[in-house]
Amino acid sequence: MSFTYSEIILSKDNNLIPLLKNKKSMHSKYSPLSEAKNFYGDINNSYGFTIILGLGGGYHIEDFINRNPLSKILVVEQSDDDFEFLSQIPTAKKIIQNKNVLLCTKENLTQTILQNYIPHFFCELNILPHRAWKDFFADQFDNLILQIKSSIDLCTKDFATQSHFGNIWQKNIFDNLKNFFEIKNNSIDKIKIDTTKKCAIVAAGPTLDLTIQTLKQNQNEYFIIATDTSFRTLLQNKICTNAVISIDGQNASYNHFTKMNDTTKHLWQDTLFVFDLQGNSNAVQFILRKTQNVFFVKSGHPLCAFLELNLQKNNEGFFPQLNAGAGTVTIAAFDFAQKIGFSKIEVFGADFSYFFNKPYCKETYLDLLFAQKNNLLFSLENEFVKLTFRSKLQHEKIETQNKFGKIKTVQLKNELLNSYKKTFLDEIQKQNFSINYENFVYYLQKNQKQKNNFYELFKNQFDKKNNFQTLKTVLKNQTNELLQKFENENFTPSPSSLSNLQIALLPYIAFLQKQNSNQKLKIDTIFKLALTKILEYTNKL
Repeated sequence: MSFTYSEIILSKDNNLIPLLKNKKSMHSKYSPLSEAKNFYGDINNSYGFTIILGLGGGYHIEDFINRNPLSKILVVEQSDDDFEFLSQIPTAKKIIQNKNVLLCTKENLTQTILQNYIPHFFCELNILPHRAWKDFFADQFDNLILQIKSSIDLCTKDFATQSHFGNIWQKNIFDNLKNFFEIKNNSIDKIKIDTTKKCAIVAAGPTLDLTIQTLKQNQNEYFIIATDTSFRTLLQNKICTNAVISIDGQNASYNHFTKMNDTTKHLWQDTLFVFDLQGNSNAVQFILRKTQNVFFVKSGHPLCAFLELNLQKNNEGFFPQLNAGAGTVTIAAFDFAQKIGFSKIEVFGADFSYFFNKPYCKETYLDLLFAQKNNLLFSLENEFVKLTFRSKLQHEKIETQNKFGKIKTVQLKNELLNSYKKTFLDEIQKQNFSINYENFVYYLQKNQKQKNNFYELFKNQFDKKNNFQTLKTVLKNQTNELLQKFENENFTPSPSSLSNLQIALLPYIAFLQKQNSNQKLKIDTIFKLALTKILEYTNKL
């Protein structure tokens, strides 16, 4: 039974055409083939990915394919029953069976776009609604277009991030892999974590200047997990951290750790430093010169997953998966805390906004960085103002009461910070923690008792020496094999048939495409450049 179509009739020129349930014909009742030739007008065949709303008899899509044979096509209908109903029409059946055509319903539209629209391959995109189908769904159509554009926007933002950081991430991953295999004396068996304590997650928002007094006065009550940005602040306030989480690959991350010296050693000598494999490798090397308590996790980079496939033993992963949401270290710290077994968590400085007209608390690396160029023309205050007002802000007056008295301030937000906060709260709820927010602190609690899983998470990282040479050999062989395929065959990679190694290269591919945007290199040439770089890194391991 179709939810959209009522019956199939013959046109005047003996072609089958479906009638919509409002009794209107999807195509011309006289000559659907002639109508199809003019339906979309002149469309540039450079569109790599085309979303067509409404299959109908398929005549308009068949004509589009004939004119744009290289375009990947996504056809949307109301339900699977609609596709089955329309398969009675030979042309529609031919479209349904075409390997270059994706089918999806309105229900799984977002998921299908996220899985199949890869901007690395499809630099241009078109949305083409069939006029009769659009009219039939007139009351839903605007929301449907909004859903499509939101899904595409997610893909595009992800691609933009990859094009900016793809080179840094890849370099860090290989450097950190080398760092990982050079760690000699991890004392994982000696590490004791008391999950009956409260866990304090410390971010570097401006309200930490107020709430840090709670941590200073009650250090022994907490297992303290610092985000890398707040680590300097905690050291400056003589607060001992039990763990530090770092996921950012940028060179600025190195500055979070430069306060680790002999004077502060008693505050960090037993600290666990947990790094994403794509995190800043210079920071890792700096810390390894002072302590061997460095542990690695993986987040979303496909190269980490590929490398681990060739490292794992007995199907047990070397690198625990740490969820960082949209790349937010506070979310990664929460995920670490709940995975190692804490059921009572308090989160300090997680403002996701600017309080007191400041982007960060005191004593972060920005204080150091901006102070270095502080002068009459470019003052410290001026640099912080530029950082705060770099995007459009929303203003909200805040009045609260705590032990220091009544506090009045203005909370400044922007779209990006709002999205970070939503992701943070969604992740907490997903893990079944209750949430209470009071006096700038989040109080999270899970009624179910948690097991201390730290040792189980990381134990596989230290049975590794025998796997290193195997990994290098496998990586080199697969890279050379794929390079030969590109050299010897007329081989163009397709998003629907990518190998694990090709998927692992996509963030770096995005970087290369941005770097070579003026030359407009073909995708196979870009892949060859990326594979050559992989060989270069592998030879240095």
